[in-house]
Amino acid sequence: MSRAGMLAAAVFAALTTIAASGSAVEFEVNSSADPGDGVCDGTCTLRDAILAANAAGGSRAITFDPDVFPHAPANPIVLASELPYLVGSKLRIDGSGAHVRVDASAAGAGVSALVVHSGDGQPLSDVVVRRIALLGADGFGLAVCAGSFLAFCEESLSKLRIEKVGSFANAAAGIILVGQSLSGVTVSDNTAAENGFHGIRVQASDELSKAALVGNSLPHNDGAGLFVTTEGVASKVKIVENQVQRSQGVGIWLRADAMQGISVASNRVAESGEAGIRVGSEATSKLTVVDNAISDSGQDGILLELEGSSSKVRVERNRVTVSFGEAGLLVRTTTLSKGKIARNTASQSAGSGIGLHCLDEASGVAIEGNVALDNDAAGLFAIASQASKKTRLARNTADGNGGAGIHIRVSQASVEANAVRGNNIGIRVDDPVADASVRKNRAFGNERAGIIVLQGTTGVRVESNAAWGNAWGALPFADLAENTIAGCVASWQKNDFGSATDPSCIR
Repeated sequence: MSRAGMLAAAVFAALTTIAASGSAVEFEVNSSADPGDGVCDGTCTLRDAILAANAAGGSRAITFDPDVFPHAPANPIVLASELPYLVGSKLRIDGSGAHVRVDASAAGAGVSALVVHSGDGQPLSDVVVRRIALLGADGFGLAVCAGSFLAFCEESLSKLRIEKVGSFANAAAGIILVGQSLSGVTVSDNTAAENGFHGIRVQASDELSKAALVGNSLPHNDGAGLFVTTEGVASKVKIVENQVQRSQGVGIWLRADAMQGISVASNRVAESGEAGIRVGSEATSKLTVVDNAISDSGQDGILLELEGSSSKVRVERNRVTVSFGEAGLLVRTTTLSKGKIARNTASQSAGSGIGLHCLDEASGVAIEGNVALDNDAAGLFAIASQASKKTRLARNTADGNGGAGIHIRVSQASVEANAVRGNNIGIRVDDPVADASVRKNRAFGNERAGIIVLQGTTGVRVESNAAWGNAWGALPFADLAENTIAGCVASWQKNDFGSATDPSCIR
């Protein structure tokens, strides 16, 4: 019988055996040899299994004999050349129960260790890749393409699960998923380390929805640890509990034209060459960045670049230490409404600790309960070019910062009940602020002024503050005629300036 006939007979036998149950056709790899004889029969290599699965079509599974692939000693599959691509939907490749390592270091230039694609004009769905290690490829470790891998990955990709895959020391990305639209994608508990580009890259040209990237370990990659991008809308995306160390680029990077319902939570990022976490979008709604721990970033610890209109942005309970960008935590946007920056800690930044910079208006933004320690510039700053209603900085603590503890350039803002100690200046209200209030703050032991309101401000009300032990005295005030110091000029009792020598509190 010819080889083609033998392959057809083997596939027919497998189909006949399981037809009654309706289960997937299963091809078990029971040899670590490569290439094999081209037939998945009594002896079945990985290459044989892929050829058989492609010929079978329908629902298929490739599994591995745990007796042939034990956890110790390892029995790797060393590829002699490029594997054939796995083609089509309803496919599972699963190393559960075995210890499967595919070594592609001798497979050839530009070769990826494992490729799954759907072919020209075909969508890709219902694919699982689980518990397999891929290493040493001159291309990608694992590539999943909705479309033709050799041409364009421009079809829809859905119902994909990549779980507990290892991808090590590949020349390009460790794991890459590409399609026109991606929906129902789960990438969890994988390890991608020491790859020549990103650890994991997820790319949709039009839309990314209902995606979960959870619990991945991504150390020592030359690009980003995790890079998620779409030129369209990203919605209902979760980036949670990933660990990223020593990426030469950004630790975790999410980029989309528009975002809605995004969660970036409980990730740990250390020693990134660029930002620890970076999120960029031109229209943003319901973005949550919470409980992340970022350390030793080459640029900003957390950077949110939200162009256009942004609303319902929550940045809470993040911890950022040692960063070398503009701020440890920076929200840069055009307009922001109903935002909350709360209970974050930022320390030892070469720039400021925590910052909000709106090119237009900040409305209904709460900057509350944050701690900024030992940063080289301001502890906290807020800047908006237009008047910003219901924006307030309250109950923040700023200690030992090289600039102002709190630096405010937001008209109609409220600065209330903050504690600023040991900074260059305690609280600084800058031109062109109008109609702001500074009240019930405590400014102690700052190197220059406790509270300073600079020339060009108008309608600033300063009342019921306590400022003691500041080297420049309590309250330098540049333009008394345009502002009000309640309890200093009008009624001295409302402010407490300790031992200030000038009873008018003006220097």
